Amino acid sequence: ICNELLKHVKKQAAVTGMQRLHFLQRESAEAAKFASKLTALGFVHATDILQWELSSEQRQFSRPEKCGFELRDVSAIAVTESRQLQSALETILECSDDLRHQPLPSAAELLGRWEQMKASVFVCYFEQRIAGLIACAAQSFRKAKSGAAESRSEANLCIEYIGVVPEFRRQKIASSMMDHVSFPPNFDDNTSHDRVSSQTLRVSAYSDSANLPAKGLYVRCGFTQTARMPLWCCDFAASGRNGSDECPGPGSGGRSERGRTT
Repeated sequence: ICNELLKHVKKQAAVTGMQRLHFLQRESAEAAKFASKLTALGFVHATDILQWELSSEQRQFSRPEKCGFELRDVSAIAVTESRQLQSALETILECSDDLRHQPLPSAAELLGRWEQMKASVFVCYFEQRIAGLIACAAQSFRKAKSGAAESRSEANLCIEYIGVVPEFRRQKIASSMMDHVSFPPNFDDNTSHDRVSSQTLRVSAYSDSANLPAKGLYVRCGFTQTARMPLWCCDFAASGRNGSDECPGPGSGGRSERGRTT
């Protein structure tokens, strides 16, 4: 059944015009066996993705005094500001340490994705210039207290992307942005009007295992690595768009179709 499902996904991806398919393999007792199935279907192990988590007890502070933060709604910002944000993001992507051997999405593609998923985008300003940005998606839920009828609100915050403009690197900008989203002043649930206490907020993030600066950042900010997951890649050649089981491997296709920039 697994083989047939994977073949169906590949065929549909090719039919819809995608040029690259990524598969993030979760940890399980059958991981080795499933890896052999992916290999047989033409997937290539691209890299490993690290999962990080930060609880309220692990949080750190390191905000530069000159940093300012503004929350941006990608779908509602003015044209001029949108161009500034896209330009800053393009500069960041030019020096990205993620998935170095594979094509990265464009700034416009990332902004479109964040708008679609209704992500919160915090823009960091250093001396009135865009120094970096961080996009995150939040999901809140209710959890009953043990032995009590009342319940408290808890929230999970997932960092979708974090980047610093090259000229502002090595100035603790990334750590400052991480602190900012870890301690939101007024973070409300999308489905209710109950304010979420900062004591109940858990932050998760993902990084490419080959991205040493990202790993160092998460460690410095108090994150704990909770998982290491293989990322598999399948490129569709121009001659293979008929749903063939063969994938020519990374680097032969065109633009990347990525779900998350890590």
